[in-house]
Amino acid sequence: MKKSTKSRIIAFLFILIVGGFLFTLLDRSYTSKIRWNWSINLPIPAKQIYSIDNIADGWFGEGEKYHVLTYHDSNKIIKSLAWKSGRYPLAETEVLKILESLEVPAANLPDFQKTYLYYIKREPSEGSTIYLIYFTDTKTLYVVETIF
Repeated sequence: MKKSTKSRIIAFLFILIVGGFLFTLLDRSYTSKIRWNWSINLPIPAKQIYSIDNIADGWFGEGEKYHVLTYHDSNKIIKSLAWKSGRYPLAETEVLKILESLEVPAANLPDFQKTYLYYIKREPSEGSTIYLIYFTDTKTLYVVETIF
C-alpha cells in the first residue's frame, strides 16, 4: 500500500473519531436521545427540571428513565406529535408505578388531576415503552421510558 493511501486512511479514521466525539459532546439534548431511540422528534426544551434513571451498567441501557422538561412555546411541542387528550387511567397507573420504583419525590410527579395531553409508543417485540405526558398550563413535559 502506498504511503499516501495509508495517510488518507489514517486521516479519514481520525476525522470519524473526532467527529463522533464532537457529535456526542455537542448533541447533549435529551430530545436527541428520544429521536434516536424512539424516532420521535420533539423540540429542544427550555430547561430540564428533573432527571433520574436506574439504567443497568450494561451496553444497551436497559432500565427505566424519567425526565421533566419545560418549554417556552406550547405550539411547537403540540405540533410535534399526534397527542391524545383526556384521562387515561391505565397509563397513569403504569407511570406512577415506574416512578415509585425510581423513588421520585412527590414534588416531581405529574399531577394527573390536571388536564394533560399524552402520547405513548410501545415496542412490543422489545418490551419497551415511552410515555410522553404534556401539561399545557405549565408547559411541562414528563417523559417516562422503560427500555428492555
